[in-house]
Amino acid sequence: MNYLYFFFKKNFLNLILSLLILLLFAHYVYQANKFSNLNNAWLIGDWLINYEGGFVRRGLSGEFFFLLKNFLNLELNRLIFYFQFLISLIFFSLCYFYFTKVKLDVFLVSLIFSPTILMFSFYDAFMVSRKEFLIYITFLSLIFIIKNDIKNQIVISSYLIFSSIILPLITEIVVFYLPYFYLLIRINKNNNNKFFSRIVISQLIITTLLILFIFFFGSQLKTDEICKIIIENNGNPNLCLGAISDSRQNFLEIISFNFSRYNDYNYFLHYFLSFFVTCFLISIYLYLLNLKNLIVKFNIYIIFLFVFSTPLFILGTDWGRWINIHFILIIFLLIYLKINNYKNIEKVNISLNKKNYFIFLIFLFFSFSWNTWNCCPNLASSNIFNFGDGIYERVDTVIFKFY
Repeated sequence: MNYLYFFFKKNFLNLILSLLILLLFAHYVYQANKFSNLNNAWLIGDWLINYEGGFVRRGLSGEFFFLLKNFLNLELNRLIFYFQFLISLIFFSLCYFYFTKVKLDVFLVSLIFSPTILMFSFYDAFMVSRKEFLIYITFLSLIFIIKNDIKNQIVISSYLIFSSIILPLITEIVVFYLPYFYLLIRINKNNNNKFFSRIVISQLIITTLLILFIFFFGSQLKTDEICKIIIENNGNPNLCLGAISDSRQNFLEIISFNFSRYNDYNYFLHYFLSFFVTCFLISIYLYLLNLKNLIVKFNIYIIFLFVFSTPLFILGTDWGRWINIHFILIIFLLIYLKINNYKNIEKVNISLNKKNYFIFLIFLFFSFSWNTWNCCPNLASSNIFNFGDGIYERVDTVIFKFY
């Protein structure tokens, strides 16, 4: 009994981390399976955009799944679900091994599982099945390559081909998050930093040139041609009613449509609060790590990073989604600082003493009292600080489905 008590006491936070990651993985698989059975046009159909009507953005994934379907003879929606299951398994496994490389504390765990970071898809199920998991896996792969000083030509070439050519052809939004790859090099203390800098600079150049090529020479979405091959492959016609049938092709038309939805200040308030609270809590955590000099620099960086991704916020209404991607990558960078023991932060012992109890209560409030949305929150949800509202809704749904 004493041994068990010692084990649980010593590994308590690791166990909590494991359970929460397992919960998120189970939730992801459950929701992805549900959307697959419903043949959701946005979360399943988006993966089936193809080059049947010309060289369009995000078209490579559709070509991949049609090729795979002919080989495996599976329904398109189920094939996509199995792929989503695989990438979610890879992502959450990488998260577990990555997070447990550092000394955990209650503040860091609360931060990781906050509404704008890993718990985002738990509160808003429409974040499940999105393509940004591929961005996270690519980013974590680069961290693994740098940290382990991998210079194998085959590994490096494979990484560059996937990250710079394949990934942008699946999800073009990766171009707005490329500065994070560069920042990773900036905070790295490896002796071979010049080698890895060349990798990232090559990645930035190739990806940017590819996106510009798509922008200037790519074709517009031709719904009939794209949808035709889906139906010919026994795909459900519902898959054509989302991203594939989006008739807004002109940028001015898209901007005009989006701003017509922003006709209430509560929309801006909701996402501004989500952004502000997350930055505030990360700043507090940096303060606890005795990195006071880094707080101002962090906030300057985050403002630049958000400004760099401004086109996403203008051309799309998924503001919560864009914010979520930013903060997940920021958490990965923060963990990397701890892995590299930046200014001896791994030696800092953040304990729950009298001084820190009040701060911890703020962190708990931050983690469990509010929730945000992928897109277009209802006016009622603009008041995001409803104690337990987000987690209550999700737990209530899980219990209902269980019974």
